[in-house]
Amino acid sequence: MPVVTVNQPTLFMRTLCTLLLLLAMGTGIALAQISGVAITPAGAGPTDTITIIVYPEQTYPLPDERDPPSAFLESLANAPRVRLHAGVGLSIGRIYPDSFFHYHAWRFNVGATNDFSQPGPNTNPGQQEMTYFPDGTWRLTMVPGRYFAAVATASRPLVVSQIESMQFVFAGGPDDVHAWSRVGRSDTSLFPWYPRVGRIPSDFHVPFPIPAAWSAPQPPTRLRPAGPGIFYQVTGAAGTEQLVLTVRPGQTLPLGTAHSLPSNQPSDLYLHAGLVLPGRTGWAHQVEATAANAQVTRLYRQPDGSFRKVIRLREYFNLSPSEPLGRLEFSLAGGSLSDLWSRFAAPAGQGSHFSVPLTPAGVTVIKPAPAPAAILERLADGAFRLKAQTQGDVPVRIFDTLGRLVAQGHTVGGTYQGTLLQPGLYTFLVGTTSLKAAF
Repeated sequence: MPVVTVNQPTLFMRTLCTLLLLLAMGTGIALAQISGVAITPAGAGPTDTITIIVYPEQTYPLPDERDPPSAFLESLANAPRVRLHAGVGLSIGRIYPDSFFHYHAWRFNVGATNDFSQPGPNTNPGQQEMTYFPDGTWRLTMVPGRYFAAVATASRPLVVSQIESMQFVFAGGPDDVHAWSRVGRSDTSLFPWYPRVGRIPSDFHVPFPIPAAWSAPQPPTRLRPAGPGIFYQVTGAAGTEQLVLTVRPGQTLPLGTAHSLPSNQPSDLYLHAGLVLPGRTGWAHQVEATAANAQVTRLYRQPDGSFRKVIRLREYFNLSPSEPLGRLEFSLAGGSLSDLWSRFAAPAGQGSHFSVPLTPAGVTVIKPAPAPAAILERLADGAFRLKAQTQGDVPVRIFDTLGRLVAQGHTVGGTYQGTLLQPGLYTFLVGTTSLKAAF
């Protein structure tokens, strides 16, 4: 569908969008796909400090999916680094009226790599870098008005009062050359007048002030054991539940038989599963592990020898948004396609099943940490200790004189400690506090 652009939203267009918005609310259509991202705090504007939180296992594409037009792209799961690729929408900019929300075109783009910054590139070294936290999330704290002003020029100044929205995607590649080998995107574009035939990768669009729906933290991916060598987690809210399943061959039941999955499992694994609805027995919905279903049921091999599958539960088992899930029963086939069940994982032999409840994990409340004061202590032989004067953990990034990121992490209990291997002048960013020191 061609994109229609206009210079300013007409009264008709604003009215039409409002009517479509109300219609969608009345019919229960999801108005925005924010799976995989949270932004805190709610109500923040372009001049406030916000924290963008990314849940890599929940952004599009999932670990076992690919965007068909870009089949080479990998998901953010296990990304060695994550960088923000973002721009703002201005009240004076072009408008795209092709969804329930008429959103603004990208302006003042700060690219994941500086060569994509516009009108720059004159971004601060490493300002796109996100910091990994122990709960499995990546985070970046910023003041949008300052962040995007980095690419403004004297002839094209950024007027902060004109910022109405922010658009972004995530790059997860290891370096500038391969920055886009891994991506994280939204998985829904709203075209209500077209039949939906599948998820459509798109950019995240968030208006200012930050809506409450965007600030609601999502459950991090923390795997729980379903049986020896098998770990799972259910994430998402009611109606959008997602299962993350990880299997470590060589550890699963049955052990020590000709049917066991060996640690160097030569074949792929296939999920054989069904749902047991609340108050009922037997499988009400099932997906069988057969050669014909190989593409649907396959778990994907990971670099460490484990296997992973991530599925949207209601789509996978063809359930309505309101139907209760109950619990999942499953086993795993691990033979060749010509004889899938010559090897398998099941708790009590072939025909038995592992069982897990399909309820999302408890939501961990994530509050943005205040901008801390920081103290730098020099220790012996290039070692140092940073102390942030705050109760919450904050990101730490360290740059050399060329602006290269040499280390990153986060404070634990307000303290971060490390060693610099090369003598020189370094810049320490502790949250939003900057310190310089020579070693």
